[in-house]
Amino acid sequence: MGNLATIIYDLGQLEDAEKMEREVLALRREILGPRHPTTLLSMASLAITLKDNDQLEEAENMMQEVVTLQREILGPRHRDTVSAQKELSLIRRQRKQSIRSTRKRLDGYTRARVRSVKT
Repeated sequence: MGNLATIIYDLGQLEDAEKMEREVLALRREILGPRHPTTLLSMASLAITLKDNDQLEEAENMMQEVVTLQREILGPRHRDTVSAQKELSLIRRQRKQSIRSTRKRLDGYTRARVRSVKT
C-alpha cells in the first residue's frame, strides 16, 4: 500500500496520496508500533506530501516529531535522521517564504485600502 501511495504521489495526485499515506501510517502504528523505523519513514513520507500540498504547519510538526524520534531511536548520524533533518529545514524554509508572501500581499492590500479611503 505504501508503494501505491508513492506512485499516486508521483502522478501528482497529492490528495489521494495523502489519504493513502495516512492509512498506511495508521496501520504501521498499529502493527509495528509508533517508534518502529518503518513507521517513522511513513511519517516522513506523509510530511513531505503535506509540504508539497501546502499544509506546511502540519508537515513541520510531523517532521519535527520524526526527527526527534529518529535521533532517539536511530541516533543523530543515521542516514534516515539526517535526511529527515534536511526535509525539516526545507519545510521550514518553505513556510517562512509562504509567510513572507502572505505579509507582502496583506501589506499591498492595506496600502490599496488606505489609498482608496483617502481619495
